[in-house]
Amino acid sequence: MIVKVSQKDIDKGVRGSEKSCPIALATQRAFNTHNVDVHYNDSGDEDDNNFIKLRIKVDDEYYSHYHIDEAEHCDNFIHWFDNGETDDCKPFEFKIDTSRTTI
Repeated sequence: MIVKVSQKDIDKGVRGSEKSCPIALATQRAFNTHNVDVHYNDSGDEDDNNFIKLRIKVDDEYYSHYHIDEAEHCDNFIHWFDNGETDDCKPFEFKIDTSRTTI
């Protein structure tokens, strides 16, 4: 599933919101559902080796970095967006591998 984060998603997105951030809005549109949560764990430690920072829940399915290409960019985007660094927030797209699900 290709998810396209548009400028409209960025403009309408809400900082710190699991359900209304730009990535959540774009994922809702791609999967045709409103039941999307974007979970992001940022410890603030650049040396943190916790690879599972980003998880996207769509309905009852969770997708982590194992299923999301561009996961590192999504992590960075969320960090920039939530910290008001909007100059770094540009439209982009990423793919979620849904082959293990019925979605």
